[in-house]
Amino acid sequence: MSRNPPYAGLPKIDTGFTALRMPQSFSVRAAIIFGFLILLLSLLSSLQGTSSSTNTVTDTFLPAPGVIRLSVRANGTIWAAGQRSVFAQVTGSISEIPSGDAAQVKADQVLARISDDQYRNSLDAARSRLAGAEAEASAIIARLAQAKRELRRSERLYAADLIPRREKEEAWISLQELETRQVVEKTRVTQAATDLAQAQRNLDLCTLRSPIDGIILNTEARVGMQVQPSGVSLFTVAPSLDKLEIRVSVTESDIGKVQAGQLASFHVQAYPDRKFSGVVKTINRGGVQRDGVTYFGVLVAAENPDQMLLPGMSTEVTIDAGERHVERQIPLRALLYNPATEVIDRWQETLNGIRQQGQTQVWVVDD
Repeated sequence: MSRNPPYAGLPKIDTGFTALRMPQSFSVRAAIIFGFLILLLSLLSSLQGTSSSTNTVTDTFLPAPGVIRLSVRANGTIWAAGQRSVFAQVTGSISEIPSGDAAQVKADQVLARISDDQYRNSLDAARSRLAGAEAEASAIIARLAQAKRELRRSERLYAADLIPRREKEEAWISLQELETRQVVEKTRVTQAATDLAQAQRNLDLCTLRSPIDGIILNTEARVGMQVQPSGVSLFTVAPSLDKLEIRVSVTESDIGKVQAGQLASFHVQAYPDRKFSGVVKTINRGGVQRDGVTYFGVLVAAENPDQMLLPGMSTEVTIDAGERHVERQIPLRALLYNPATEVIDRWQETLNGIRQQGQTQVWVVDD
């Protein structure tokens, strides 16, 4: 396509005159005109170059079968594998913490002691009750033996018609009463023995011990602290930090995608640029309702050889739930670009043709 030069329409300059014969004022005007023309040509050239350097390319795709990677995201908390909490099982105040600030502990090592004066008194009282019950039971046994001899004697005398029937019956009634007393005293002995065992157990529970060999993760116990059963955890002990468990809550809508053995990745705030890996270990069968949503517990096992991860850290876990084959798929970039109006106007004819063919357009910006 031809086009007029940008300087068309300007007054022509008669170059037949020589410079020597031109008037001086005319030469100045000619120089100004030529300078303007050169500047105008430069601007037009730069605009044409800029326009030609911007290329918009369209690629067309037909929706086709494809594969979508599935994943489940959930939040969780890191635990040390096999970690155990130590609670007080009796009421009292902590009198001593022999473990101090020790990190390593052995199984059955004393961690803390609770004041045991009242429990020692209870133990002494239980021992006294048991001794009394046993003594009474022994006395009943001796009296019962004597009553049996008396009954046999009464029967012989009655048979010889030496005593009245009433005396023989009294001997028999006395024996029955003693046998009943013996049953009662045996019950008292059994109860006293049970009370003694419980008193001994309560006294033993005044000493808090480590349940396993390992390391102390947390210590909440303080000397003078009042404790009671079902209270706060006083110590948390774990075998090591080499193996971890991430306890994740997965919603009901996603739990069907999760299976044991699936790979998982997770991040922690302490190391935002590092990705850690794990494997789904177990899935709880029962759900828990929170704010109207049902969650299922999922346990993800992870290795921690460098011990960078610590129990209690919050995590965002992504579980690789496999893949799903779909019948129609288009590139995601088709949904992310919104062309300008002038671009649509420029390619309107092409777009109309794509739509008439029942195809889907994907915009690609060529950088």
